[in-house]
Amino acid sequence: KIRQGKKHRDVERKTAKPPSIGLDFFSRLFRGTISRAIFQSRKDAHMYRFGPMIKELKFYQYPINYRLMKMNWNKIFDEPIEGEKFLFYALNVQPEHSVDVEAPYFMDTLHVLTCIARSLPIGVVLYVKEHPNALGVRSPKELYAIKRIPGVKLIDPFVNSHDLIRKALITVSLT
Repeated sequence: KIRQGKKHRDVERKTAKPPSIGLDFFSRLFRGTISRAIFQSRKDAHMYRFGPMIKELKFYQYPINYRLMKMNWNKIFDEPIEGEKFLFYALNVQPEHSVDVEAPYFMDTLHVLTCIARSLPIGVVLYVKEHPNALGVRSPKELYAIKRIPGVKLIDPFVNSHDLIRKALITVSLT
């Protein structure tokens, strides 16, 4: 319930739908990139060029990455093993203030995870968990690269983080 003045009103929770590839996706892609490149490039040639919007921004890739991940879910993500000694590391979404401003030397996630995994004692594993709302931001190729680091397990994003934090030997965070 939310309080507005002296009255309380119920607010429905909206569940987030996964991004989908369909007519709406292609119309948003056209409106977001192609229309800017065609119509607004005359006004601001640097900001709205078609090439950088497609090659660098890659916001259109999120639904595609999400679908590719769903197809290979069991190959990419693991379930935590009961009784296993582990360190817990939750992935950050980038760009983000907590990474780019507060921890600028640790912006390369793959390098950070490699350094942490190399410094672990024998018998301890690094559990890395993607945030459920960030699914699709990293491509399956990036997630496979994280999974290939020796001593690292990529945990299912829908596993309860609070349980992992309680069971972990140490929780590692950039901030």
